[in-house]
Amino acid sequence: MQQRHYITRRYNFWLLGCSLFVAMLLSIYPIMGWISIIMPPWIVLVLIFWAMVLPDAGLLMVLGFIMGLFLDEMNGVILGEHALAIAVIIYLVASIKRQLAMFFMVQQTLCIVLLLILYKIILYLLQGWLVNRPEGWQYWISPLCAVLWWPGMLRLLHSNNQNI
Repeated sequence: MQQRHYITRRYNFWLLGCSLFVAMLLSIYPIMGWISIIMPPWIVLVLIFWAMVLPDAGLLMVLGFIMGLFLDEMNGVILGEHALAIAVIIYLVASIKRQLAMFFMVQQTLCIVLLLILYKIILYLLQGWLVNRPEGWQYWISPLCAVLWWPGMLRLLHSNNQNI
């Protein structure tokens, strides 16, 4: 019987936990001024990376849903907004991860930005339907600033994942 590649390959699950913990800290830490505008949704970025690397995204969808509930609680919004948006994004990444892996860095970064814009659109629609729509151009800047953060984060996590 032939073993599949993903069964024999080992992944650094400590790095998964630590990266999600750091992403959660970056997401809930109060940052003032213009720096808060350019901070991307860290949890979504880290979960996108792990959805591209790990063979099965089921665990990540559950983790993302739980972290989304935690984000909802920390931000004081209706429970389930971030959880639903994160689960949708992780599902989409899991379904197109082979195509994403074959893209050049620029193409991959643009796809990640489009996924983050979709994440913001889902939140925008949910918040508009349930409570109030966010106002201002600052709401839409953070996905665009992911262009600055994605290549470095990808190199950092990927190089650490190879050193198992």
